[in-house]
Amino acid sequence: MALQYEKECPNVDIIINDIIQISYEKTIKKLNTELMAGKGTDIINGYFPINDRKEKGMLVNLKEFINRDKSFDIKDYNENIINLSKAEYGFYSLSVDKVRVDSKDNIHALKLNGEIEIYDENLNKTKVLNEKQYKDIAKDEKDNLIALCLDWEKSTIGYIEIKNYKTKWEKEHQYSQVPNIIFYNLSNKTLYGLVNGIIMQYDSEGNPVKELLYCTKLE
Repeated sequence: MALQYEKECPNVDIIINDIIQISYEKTIKKLNTELMAGKGTDIINGYFPINDRKEKGMLVNLKEFINRDKSFDIKDYNENIINLSKAEYGFYSLSVDKVRVDSKDNIHALKLNGEIEIYDENLNKTKVLNEKQYKDIAKDEKDNLIALCLDWEKSTIGYIEIKNYKTKWEKEHQYSQVPNIIFYNLSNKTLYGLVNGIIMQYDSEGNPVKELLYCTKLE
């Protein structure tokens, strides 16, 4: 995706710094140090505490840029996702974690209605998964999908093989114990989830195995 953007915009160079191999606490410390020194990255992709940083002027209020840019039309984008990212104090973040791109440039997009749409590298829609109400998705090292489904009657984490888009396994969780979001670490091939402020580690079949960190300000 970055290479494609650079090809279309030759005056732009994209440098990706992957810090996924260090802990969350070290990640936040590293980002804080860089931002305080005025050398922070242009875009932070991940879960980052916003309030303290925006009050210290570390983050840019995108609303100010949007108001000045007469060419910007919110109707050209997913207006619901953009509005969901706004807050009373400004517009400092944008939810982009509902899209997963695999090693073959296939795009898996989670829609607001809970469906998963799959597109090939040429943006042709090839498949729609709508048998469940999906709330979050992750991708493992084999490009298979891990899908989170939230329901008052049955909340699950499921494993979907992309060769036939069949569910290989599904683990049911009590509604109070199911994660709000899920994340798959490709480096250590491990699934994580955020459960009521607690980062939980899961095994290869969606069973919780370890509480790692209690977070109070994830936004």
